[in-house]
Amino acid sequence: MMPGRRPSFRGLRLAGAAAAIVLIAVPALAQTPMDDPLDARDARRVDRMEKVVRELRDIVFKAQRTGAPVVVQPADTDSRLADLATRLNDLEQSLTKLNGTLEVATHELDQTRRDNAALKAQVKALGDRLTAFFNAFMSIRQPSSKRRSRYLTLAPRARGVSILVA
Repeated sequence: MMPGRRPSFRGLRLAGAAAAIVLIAVPALAQTPMDDPLDARDARRVDRMEKVVRELRDIVFKAQRTGAPVVVQPADTDSRLADLATRLNDLEQSLTKLNGTLEVATHELDQTRRDNAALKAQVKALGDRLTAFFNAFMSIRQPSSKRRSRYLTLAPRARGVSILVA
C-alpha cells in the first residue's frame, strides 16, 4: 500500500455482493415446482363430488322456491360399513378354517405317502424271501425227470413279485 492513500474496499464490496447474490439465488434454484398433487383418480373423485354438490344445491334451491322444508338425511353408511366389516370377519374366519383343513390334509397325504413307500418295500422284501424260500425248497427236493413237469416253478415278474407257474 502506498503512503497517503486510503485502502480500497472496492474488491471486498464486489466479493460481498457476489456472495449475497449466490446466497439468495441458491435457495431459489433448490425449489422445484410441485407436480399436481391430484392424480387422475383423485381428480375424477373430486369431479364426482362437485357434481353431487351441484345436484344437492339445485334440489335445495328448488325446495326453497316452493316453500317446502328441506330435509337432508345422511346416508346409512355406518350400518353398511358395520355389515361389510362383519362379512369380512366371517370370510377371514372361513379362510382360516380352510387353511387349517388344508394343512391337516397335506400332513395326512405326506404320512400316507411315507406309509405307502414302506409297504412297497415290505412287499418287495417278502417277495424276495418267498422266492428264496421256494428256490431252496425246490433245490432240496429233486424230482425225477419225468415228474418234474408236474411241479410248479417260480418265474420272475415285472415288478419284483414272483408267481408260480407249471
